[in-house]
Amino acid sequence: MTGAVGFACLTIGLIAALYAAVAGVYAGRTGRLEVATSARRAIYCLAGLLAIAMVMLESAYLRSDFSYKLVAQNSSTDTPTFYKLTAMWSSQEGSLLLWAFLLSVYSSVVLLATRRRLRDITPWATAVLGVVATFFLSLMVVFGQDPFARLASPPAE
Repeated sequence: MTGAVGFACLTIGLIAALYAAVAGVYAGRTGRLEVATSARRAIYCLAGLLAIAMVMLESAYLRSDFSYKLVAQNSSTDTPTFYKLTAMWSSQEGSLLLWAFLLSVYSSVVLLATRRRLRDITPWATAVLGVVATFFLSLMVVFGQDPFARLASPPAE
């Protein structure tokens, strides 16, 4: 269940990031404020979705749920809790998730701070941030770097 929720968050996040990129370009070209607002809100949504995905993956590490490929490769039951929390980004899949999450949080903070200023360039910035987030998320969702990949026969330890 945790993996399904996490992967669903990544998939919906990919759609939100792609929408933010396209809507940002459209808003920048047409000057439509409501489309720019919608693109900005898609980035906020992305940050929330990736936060949920991070919590799902971290909970798998804390439970030592070795049915997840990432947990089985980078953790053990003897690993101290602090190192379980940091083990997520010791692999490419976890690192991609971490960087996508940090990008979405930073993007949300910047877009929130500039929502009433710089209205002529904010849609373009939203589009660029959406493209970068789309890149990270497409690596995880489309190109097989899934941090929620399951093992057919999980190890006991």
